Amino acid sequence: MSTNPDFDKPRKHYAMRTEEKFTRDNQKRGQEDPNTPNDVWAWRQDQRKIEKQAGVDDLGELKDYRQKRRRDFWTVIILNNVFFGGMMGFYQGNPVVLIYGFAGILIGTVGTYWILYHLMRKY
Repeated sequence: MSTNPDFDKPRKHYAMRTEEKFTRDNQKRGQEDPNTPNDVWAWRQDQRKIEKQAGVDDLGELKDYRQKRRRDFWTVIILNNVFFGGMMGFYQGNPVVLIYGFAGILIGTVGTYWILYHLMRKY
């Protein structure tokens, strides 16, 4: 095998195609006939008729479901308040624990409310 490049080969030149490879369904821009209607609307109406005949278009009744957010909210609030309130009661003489306990109760309550009722979807 030779290590010298082959300089005698003609160089390849790439260019865009000028002729069209496929047949055109639509007319070229500027050659449209303004009297022909837009068929998209008629096609969509035909599709709607087929959907209605098949019964796919009908929406079913929404089932009622019991929301569990209120139960989860109160469960988390009670557990949060028992934890931080218990720590505040256990270390009664320490003012830092008292401040941290109140902050934990406040942040836990507001955070739980924000997450369950504003950020999460209904479940």
